[in-house]
Amino acid sequence: ESATFADWKRWGLDHETLLRRHPHLVVVSISPYGRKGAWADRPGTDLTVQAVSSLPHAIGWPDRAPLPLPYDQADYQAGFHGFAAALCAVRERSISGQGQGIDISSAQVLAYQIGGMALVTSKRFPLQRSGNRLKGTLYPTAFFEAKDGYVCTVTLHGKQWRKWIELMGTPDWAADPQNLDAFRLGSLGPEEPVDIYFRDWLRQFTRAELIAMGNANDLIVGEVKSVDQVLESPQFAFREQWARIPVGGREVRVPKPG
Repeated sequence: ESATFADWKRWGLDHETLLRRHPHLVVVSISPYGRKGAWADRPGTDLTVQAVSSLPHAIGWPDRAPLPLPYDQADYQAGFHGFAAALCAVRERSISGQGQGIDISSAQVLAYQIGGMALVTSKRFPLQRSGNRLKGTLYPTAFFEAKDGYVCTVTLHGKQWRKWIELMGTPDWAADPQNLDAFRLGSLGPEEPVDIYFRDWLRQFTRAELIAMGNANDLIVGEVKSVDQVLESPQFAFREQWARIPVGGREVRVPKPG
């Protein structure tokens, strides 16, 4: 939404007016800062919303400028939350017969993404930027170089890090209990000796080998694909991801919505 709250009220399209006339409606509002509060009528864009959320300060290298997310992520994420909230409201209406108004703030959605992790980790370690990963997450949760490209790993619990240690042959540093603590390692930077050791070990294997290793050991490993690899992906082709359109005298492929 780009109109002010006063505009919606003048048009009779504010939540209160609509629900008074039609109590069964589910009305979803998605705006930069929400329809209530001191910033309700402040104009905003995807980039200004990201700036307000603090998310650009949480990613990238600590000695460099804030790093924005690409491709209108604030709008997409707010849309996902609006859709989920609408489904919940429709479910509630099927029980109570009453509709409701839903007020989604794009800035609040992004602030939760960084704030949620801060709430979980702040009692033990400060949340900091660390280049290819966000400090404060369980180690290893990041992008890593493989023999033929890059993979990403996601760690959900400490047992997964201990499984990686086992796969590495239980190095001598594993005798130190601190190096078994995925929370502690997640708060440290890339200069940490354990991180250096793990990266060097991963480089021995191809992406396919690491993914197979992950599948066999309940570890989350994904392949980081290049743009060319995505364009040639049989999975995307099977799902008819691409549309072919003429541009400047040649045919190009662009992603279809959804």
